[in-house]
Amino acid sequence: MRTYETVFILDPDLTEDDSEKSIKRVQTVLEGQKGKVILTDRWGKRKLAYRVKKKLKGNYVRIVYYGEPKVVAVLERNLRIMEEVL
Repeated sequence: MRTYETVFILDPDLTEDDSEKSIKRVQTVLEGQKGKVILTDRWGKRKLAYRVKKKLKGNYVRIVYYGEPKVVAVLERNLRIMEEVL
């Protein structure tokens, strides 16, 4: 198994509970693909370099995990369909 790191940006207008649910969903996807989450680092709200979905700020989250190479493809596909992710 290899170590991977993914940074994704959540909608800044989400409540704290909704943000936690989104992060738990990402962790569930990883664990469903036999990956293991090592670290979940919440960087907080930061300014974006340019507007994304009409937002100037985003809530940054970094996840470090172990997994097989196919885990990355599955995670990216799920992040694209999640409406909370910018």
